[in-house]
Amino acid sequence: YHTYTNAGVYTVTLRSVAKGTGCTDTLKKTKYITVFKSGNDENPNSIRIYPNPFQGEFSVFMNLNRPSQISFEIFENSGRLVKTTLPEMMPAGNYIKKIIPGLKASGLYIIAVKIDNDRYYHKIIKQ
Repeated sequence: YHTYTNAGVYTVTLRSVAKGTGCTDTLKKTKYITVFKSGNDENPNSIRIYPNPFQGEFSVFMNLNRPSQISFEIFENSGRLVKTTLPEMMPAGNYIKKIIPGLKASGLYIIAVKIDNDRYYHKIIKQ
């Protein structure tokens, strides 16, 4: 049992022990668990994503309260990173960033909107 205090993607090692025999089995998966910020956390940058569900592209609306470095990461529902953008410095203000992720498979994805050292996670659905 472990409690993660920060949002992010973590490497997890699973170990099972058979009762009575003491035999163990270990499985290691990289980027297996994605931990999200609590739904009660503030979103000071008013991030909205539309349309959602999307087909080929979607837009991220941000109201930056101060100059910030922004980038985006998109994860499959399993936690595997499938797309990332280069960080870019943006002055304070309202922005709409169009994202064309190039995802082929329909389904649930997670987008991490990275603003300076904070990440804000949103579920997105590819039709």
